[in-house]
Amino acid sequence: MTFDHYLEHFTYTSRKEMKISTPRMLDLITKNQAVVIDIRFREEYAAWHLGFTRNIPLNELPHRLDELPKDKLIITACPHNDRANIARMFLALKGYNLSLIHI
Repeated sequence: MTFDHYLEHFTYTSRKEMKISTPRMLDLITKNQAVVIDIRFREEYAAWHLGFTRNIPLNELPHRLDELPKDKLIITACPHNDRANIARMFLALKGYNLSLIHI
């Protein structure tokens, strides 16, 4: 998918699907249908993180795509949503099923 295509097909539904509620996220994780990728730098992740997240810093993401399952929802996360949004868009253009959550 190109960025142009992504933008041309962006709708209110797309916007709604960008975010996931905490209860829904936990349900999907429990059912092994989703993974949470904490996109922060290693130092930030080491200082504080949730036990069920995997750390893939944003600047490493292009070289670590093979660690992400294509058959599960990928939830990108960071405290300010800036990097999570960048990661979400990058992964959407790579064909992943995505959402994001503010941690």
